[in-house]
Amino acid sequence: IDSKGYFKVYFTKEQYQALKAKKVRKNIYIPSYEKKGRSTARFAFPVSKLSQEKETAGVVRIPKPKPKKND
Repeated sequence: IDSKGYFKVYFTKEQYQALKAKKVRKNIYIPSYEKKGRSTARFAFPVSKLSQEKETAGVVRIPKPKPKKND
């Protein structure tokens, strides 16, 4: 991940085509504050946001997780 949050993923043409054919599902995991070492898939990064050029790559904003409030 670079300083602006961009990252690289390497696929073969076959892998990329197979990924495009699949239904978008939640694939961004957020760590749990309550259960150490656990995480939950909460957001999706659709393959349509991927690009070979940084300038045309899509953006997915992930909100910072907040700890559960103690009452």
